[in-house]
Amino acid sequence: MSAFQQTPVMLEAWDGPDLRVVARNAAAESLLGPIFGASGTSIWDVSWVHSSGAEESLRRVLETGQPFTSHAVPLTYHDSAGHVREIHLDLTYAPWRRNDGSIRGILITAADVTAATRQRRAAEAESRSWQERFEISRDAMTTLQSALLPPTVPVVPRLRIAARYLLAESENAAGGDWFSAYLTSSGKVALVVGDVVGRRVAASAAMGQLRAVVKERLIMGDSLTVSLEALDRYAATLADADAATVCVALLDPVTGELEYCTAGHPPPLLADDSGWRYLPSTGAGPLVSGRGFAIRRLRLPPEGLLLFYTDGLVERPGLEWTASTDQIGRVVFETWQQHRGAANERAGLQDEICERSLDVLTGDTGYSDDITVLAVQRVPVPEDLSVHLTAGPDVVVEADAALGRWMTRVGVGDDDRLRLGHALIEVITNSVEHGLAGRADGTIDVTARLEATGRALIEVRDNGHWKEPGTTSADRAPIGPVRGLGLPMVAQLVHRVQMHHDDEGTTVRLSQELRRPAPMLTRSGRHAPIEEVTGPASDLTIDADRRRPDTIHVHGPVLPATADRLQTWIATASRGGSRDLTVNLDDVSHLTSAGVRILQQAERTSRQQDHTVTFVAREHSVAHIVLRLLGVGVTSEG
Repeated sequence: MSAFQQTPVMLEAWDGPDLRVVARNAAAESLLGPIFGASGTSIWDVSWVHSSGAEESLRRVLETGQPFTSHAVPLTYHDSAGHVREIHLDLTYAPWRRNDGSIRGILITAADVTAATRQRRAAEAESRSWQERFEISRDAMTTLQSALLPPTVPVVPRLRIAARYLLAESENAAGGDWFSAYLTSSGKVALVVGDVVGRRVAASAAMGQLRAVVKERLIMGDSLTVSLEALDRYAATLADADAATVCVALLDPVTGELEYCTAGHPPPLLADDSGWRYLPSTGAGPLVSGRGFAIRRLRLPPEGLLLFYTDGLVERPGLEWTASTDQIGRVVFETWQQHRGAANERAGLQDEICERSLDVLTGDTGYSDDITVLAVQRVPVPEDLSVHLTAGPDVVVEADAALGRWMTRVGVGDDDRLRLGHALIEVITNSVEHGLAGRADGTIDVTARLEATGRALIEVRDNGHWKEPGTTSADRAPIGPVRGLGLPMVAQLVHRVQMHHDDEGTTVRLSQELRRPAPMLTRSGRHAPIEEVTGPASDLTIDADRRRPDTIHVHGPVLPATADRLQTWIATASRGGSRDLTVNLDDVSHLTSAGVRILQQAERTSRQQDHTVTFVAREHSVAHIVLRLLGVGVTSEG
């Protein structure tokens, strides 16, 4: 017993099925005594055993004979002065056996880990605090970078351009990477990738100023040398721009002639018929280095692709520079080679090269710095669109499908695809319902071309008769305010709308400056692009939610020919507006003005009866964009 009492570890013995305290050593007396009671107390009568869930563990030890340990168990008790104290113990329950091996009770050992637990909790709290600060810092930097960097790149004939910006995970990583791509007044395309040495806010601020200066010079038609010298002079006035690097190129889309300068920056990678290689450095130094801005020239071959990048792509953890650059070259060339000759049919090749450059190359090694990639490829000139259609029941679908194929060949971005596709449907619908109403020989001609300025011009001409807004005929509904949503909707969808009518018909011209998204990415997630619109090839279907009887789901195109079905469903499900209804529009592929009018009418009808119709559409979906554009209330949460 003397050895039991002198053991520094807290020990206690609980006897019989009642688990009565029968022994406790000196180390356990001061702590376990107030918690588990005096000698003879049954552990089952101790409230802590039941409230903490220890009862199940104790019974398991009695039944199986297997010991059980709980770590950092919080226990409260009243000390000799009557104060409430909390301690944390590591408790081990072991079977107490008789000589024949049967279980007599439980032996408990306890270790006081209060100090260690408090230290761990303090460390966790500090870690959470730093993590919160980090997240705030990351959010602020993401917002800042998003504001300073271009969200899109231009769409121009003979070239395909794509870009990505991958934010580093470390809050201490540099934040001065940038890219730009834009048409100059001379018709050439300027391609710029740069890197400001420094940390986060200061580097980002300097980056934004440098990007604006060189863009202003190049876009006005200054030569590469003159633009870089102006940039150098401005950089000398900024404390945080010293030693900034930049690679600037001017590319002629028609001839493929390229002039470039690598001012202290890694040279672009070229993939073409002969393989892959890095362009020679021009020998120019970083900004404010005084080494001048030597220029090199070459001709980019047909289907040849250039990849501009910042050094974060090369300087990946655990890789030598040579091994890293070799890996980049192989990944880019293999991707280019897989899709060689399919530039028109596969408009996303440049995006795929940007994505693979980031996903594949950083997937194994990780990355410690922001990474910018900018890809440009020479492609054949896309053919103009010209289709002659009969004004039958399928004319909207036929026209939209033809335009969709043309937009794919051109490389139109998702946002512009949505806008142009919807605008075309509205124009043709207006033509069929009004100008061509009652005509058996009605025709519609649709043409589209991409101008050298990157602007799409779409022309819709019918052979119908113009009716002034508000007029009617025996076979025609009133035009204008009574219906009146289609053409105003078109005016909001595209940059410019022109209309001309004469004795031979009506012509509507749509003009849109085309851009493709250049998203900013993070390791944890990426900014979602607008979903691609593939055309109203499938029929409209509507179904009720089995789990939520007050919700209906709409799938497919809401066109003039299918809008009545939506109206019937909403009227039935809402009982004519006499009960609340949620309309889920996540899977709507087209939402024309005919559908928008029905939604607006349903909203008014329900409001008049003190009920609501809620429209739900996930962000970046067709319905979400169209309804927000027209000021109709829509939520992105179901």
